[in-house]
Amino acid sequence: MSRFSVYASRFDGVRGNVFGLPAWGRVLVLIAAIPGLALLALSVVLFLVSLTALLLLAAPVYSLLRRATMPAPAGFGTEDPQRRQVTARVIESDVVERQADGHG
Repeated sequence: MSRFSVYASRFDGVRGNVFGLPAWGRVLVLIAAIPGLALLALSVVLFLVSLTALLLLAAPVYSLLRRATMPAPAGFGTEDPQRRQVTARVIESDVVERQADGHG
């Protein structure tokens, strides 16, 4: 028998035992489980808070170190004397076709 089927049968047994209790017994089990559920929810919230704090503290340090250690991008701050400015004009295709037909 596989482990999964063993665990599934145990879960079914526990579920059957809990649902086999009278209503007042289920209420008592729920009341006893509230502190554990609250601690579980609190631990999830605290994990998210700690992850947020980690990112808030690490991101500025990372960007500062990256700016301090990476070389400046090419052409940043100085103009290359061998570069020249290129201007371009966009021509619509229907205008070109009309000019080629002589209707321009």
